[in-house]
Amino acid sequence: MNGKNISLYCFTILLQIPVLFTYGQTDNLKDPSYESVYVQTDRTVYFADEPILFNAFILNDLSSHYKAMSDTLLVAVIDQDGLEVASGEFPVSNYITAGYIMLSKYLTDGNYVLIAGSKRSENSSPDKIFSKIIEVRTSKNQAAGIDLKLMDTIYAPGSTLTANIRFSGKNDEPISTLFTYQLSDSRRAITNGKGKSKEDGNATIIILLPGFQSNDTIKLSVSTSVKGNDITSEIVIPTPFNNIKPMTYSDKNETTGKNRQLNIQINTDRQQYTREENVRAEIYVVNDQGNPVVASLSVSASNFSSSSSPINENQIITCSNFKNSASRPGLLWCHILSEMNKNVFPEIKNDAADEKGETTVFDIVLRKSFARGLTLFNQSPGHGYIVQEKNDIKKIQKKQVSAEKAKQSGYTADRNILDIINRIKPFQILGGEIKFSNAGNFSINNQKGALIVIDGIKMGTDVSVLNSIPVTDIARINASTNPSDIQKYSAMNSSGVVEIFMKKGVKSNENDEDRIMKRSNTFFWKTDLSTNTSGKASVNFSNNDTPSEVILTVQGITTDGFTGNCSIHYTVK
Repeated sequence: MNGKNISLYCFTILLQIPVLFTYGQTDNLKDPSYESVYVQTDRTVYFADEPILFNAFILNDLSSHYKAMSDTLLVAVIDQDGLEVASGEFPVSNYITAGYIMLSKYLTDGNYVLIAGSKRSENSSPDKIFSKIIEVRTSKNQAAGIDLKLMDTIYAPGSTLTANIRFSGKNDEPISTLFTYQLSDSRRAITNGKGKSKEDGNATIIILLPGFQSNDTIKLSVSTSVKGNDITSEIVIPTPFNNIKPMTYSDKNETTGKNRQLNIQINTDRQQYTREENVRAEIYVVNDQGNPVVASLSVSASNFSSSSSPINENQIITCSNFKNSASRPGLLWCHILSEMNKNVFPEIKNDAADEKGETTVFDIVLRKSFARGLTLFNQSPGHGYIVQEKNDIKKIQKKQVSAEKAKQSGYTADRNILDIINRIKPFQILGGEIKFSNAGNFSINNQKGALIVIDGIKMGTDVSVLNSIPVTDIARINASTNPSDIQKYSAMNSSGVVEIFMKKGVKSNENDEDRIMKRSNTFFWKTDLSTNTSGKASVNFSNNDTPSEVILTVQGITTDGFTGNCSIHYTVK
């Protein structure tokens, strides 16, 4: 990017509440039980074992004065088989709630759907549920990525297919690698081949397409293995027979009034920063007529790598909340949800069986409906996608429970804290402080005893602080003289550190927000920000110590339900 300031206007979709698809139901505009949910998330792409940070608003039918809103928000992540792989319930106060849900470290690579609804709409139809597509990447596949793109938008029988491929490794760096490819239809493999990408990670495949019928689905698959990690990307070839035509909604489903949207501008004080340097960003929000508006904002800053991407309007759109037209982005997901509501949802509702022994936030019909929509989205013509392995939900739950038990196993009441520490690393108590036998030399400038840390909070070196801690409330103790362990808490201590981790549910001095942010690729997340009557707001935050590209994203919503978002990049050296 060039220029002293980074400035980008992002034009996004109008949120008019409620705009619904109907299929023999009561007019939702007159239904007092209807509530619409809008969710802002920090990113759309995550690693497994990361938290999804969110800020959510529950809105009622704005054309009425019905005020009895739900006091609970339901949030879940659904995979391509309809499994609820992450979920939570969150209390709502004054129509707003914020929180996070954790993604399991055992999830497979691929696209998922995040859905959210109020407690009163938990078992309603998909058109009343907020939805957005997110991508999850597992740590094992950080070393491999495939970006598969076609050169043309439509392919006829007998035409030449040209596909460009980019292979990337960790931090999105290009890699040279061997790969295989296969062109197939629903019945057989048409052709196979091998290749190798160049040093810049790029490769090209050229294939002469055979003749095919209108009911044939032709697909190109590309596979590679990097450092023992296998990954496959596929793309359905767009043809005159499967091209998705733009859809429009009938007049009865359109609300009155002109189409409006929020336009958000972000200006940072610099284009390039150093590690841990302060960033100041000015935000300006106007409506489609250029008039400043008051809007509630969320702001996130994340390290940009192959695991991060800007907010994508094609992924955010949810038909229950947004008014749509063919000229606006997000049409594909909106089109799929519309077709799903009219055809798939009634079919699943009639055929679905109860799922015994499974505790979920949303019912099977809703989850299966969104799973079917996700499959259609992934396999839409011309849209490259990662081939996702099945999630073993029982394995995920079992390992999560096992890991939690390990963290919570703790110690019996007959144990003594000092005895436990001594077994880990022998020590002496001198002057009321713990002195490890193999610690470094003490100096006048260094603390003379081991630093005691409880759930991340430094408690000093006085051993008496341990007297008030019931041993049965402790999940784990660590004692170390390793300099890297010590310097996490103090550069002035060379004698050691004693880390005590309390059991979940036991009162702790640890800041929960700080603990969660340490596990996230997002290092700044602010949700309690609003523009003034001039449409302006500003934020100040510090970069972390990671040199990278950073994506800064602002999302906004007004009291009358109009939304917008904008993302920009800057560099940290």
